[in-house]
Amino acid sequence: MTNIQVEMDCQVLVKALKGTEADLAPEGLLFREIRHFARLNFGNVSFSFAPRACNKLAHALAAYGAGHEASGETWSEDLPDDAAVRLASVLAEPV
Repeated sequence: MTNIQVEMDCQVLVKALKGTEADLAPEGLLFREIRHFARLNFGNVSFSFAPRACNKLAHALAAYGAGHEASGETWSEDLPDDAAVRLASVLAEPV
């Protein structure tokens, strides 16, 4: 992966990661480390805002991953059944 887009529902965090104005804040070191990690590991990373309602699917997928032990498994086509059921329920919810 060389180009990734990171969407989040916190405009303050997007601004902190896109610029350097917040680098002097108590959390500034963390913002710099995130940008440095992104530059080292990916060709191009962009940070953008997406309303929480538009991120429901990402939240559900992250929750699914957080509840399972890391295995290095990747999905190129079909999701595991339990993940597919959870994601289908999120997609059925009104935005």
